[in-house]
Amino acid sequence: MDATALARQVDLSQYIFTVATEDGLEFLPGARVQVGRMSGQEMVDFIHQWSISHIIDMSHPFAKIVTQEAQRAAEVAGVAYVRYLRPPSAPQKGTVVESFQEALRWIEASEEKTFFFTTGVNGIFDLEAIKKDRRFIHRILPSVSSIERAHTAGVALRDLICMLGPFSYEMNRLQLLESGAQVLVTKDSGKGGGVDEKVRAAEDLGLTTLIIAREEEEGVGSFQELAQWLEEHHGAL
Repeated sequence: MDATALARQVDLSQYIFTVATEDGLEFLPGARVQVGRMSGQEMVDFIHQWSISHIIDMSHPFAKIVTQEAQRAAEVAGVAYVRYLRPPSAPQKGTVVESFQEALRWIEASEEKTFFFTTGVNGIFDLEAIKKDRRFIHRILPSVSSIERAHTAGVALRDLICMLGPFSYEMNRLQLLESGAQVLVTKDSGKGGGVDEKVRAAEDLGLTTLIIAREEEEGVGSFQELAQWLEEHHGAL
């Protein structure tokens, strides 16, 4: 988790971390943490309530709505904003699509029967709606909210792998092999998300790989750049 790495480098008393669910508390022991999803207006109110001067957006590369709301809140509240970008993964082989919707169309047209998804639970209802007689295996976070969402979508227990990554090449290879998967579907969530290891494992097993590309964003791509940005805007990290 990027926020965990940041927490090791800064004086936590100067920062308030915000996380969507209580699961995030596990990664930030000793820090001031606000739990709960916030709308754009709630972000503005939070900024005023806590006299926030800088927003460091470290949300997931595919959490576009969160980023858009944070940018808008910073503009409305008149505070500095910076987007932290996860280091990119290595150039990948496989089929690359530009969006989740494009991935759905590709999957629906595919003749393969067993798919292994590492795309999270946000699109799980859409995936289950196009499954038909095929097997869709989902590797998701072992959080209560993720498991409940998968069950509500109708995912069978045998098709759920609930584990916290990132995963090694060996673990990815074992799970792909044991599941009998023919297709790996993943988001390009960056080097920290373990994309390189799972794609390499799929390639070595001769699987088809479908990769949902990240959108281009502006921001800083390392903690060194983040420290420089903070020094320029505030004085120190």
